[in-house]
Amino acid sequence: MIDWSAVAQLRGEIGEEDFEAVVDVFLEEVEDKLQELASSPTDAYAAGFHFLKGSASYLGFHALQTVCAEAEKSARYGAYDTIDVDAVSAVYRQSRAHFLAGEARSVS
Repeated sequence: MIDWSAVAQLRGEIGEEDFEAVVDVFLEEVEDKLQELASSPTDAYAAGFHFLKGSASYLGFHALQTVCAEAEKSARYGAYDTIDVDAVSAVYRQSRAHFLAGEARSVS
């Protein structure tokens, strides 16, 4: 679900303080984008899921990256009926919980 090696690499590259800021911005932006997509016309899906896919990749949210890549591909082919924004949101919530639990263990 989470690529912990990507998380460690990013943390090492930017430092702990900046890492925490990046995480905060990431979580906020993903939640905002998912809410936006839930009420957006389908022609906004490709760009929205592309944004989410890239953001998830950057922070090691592998499962979210995967479902966003699938949704982006479907949107680019016009297969909007195969895209379930609620399912993507559920993967995000699970990934977020897993990430925060892992981060809490690493601080302890």
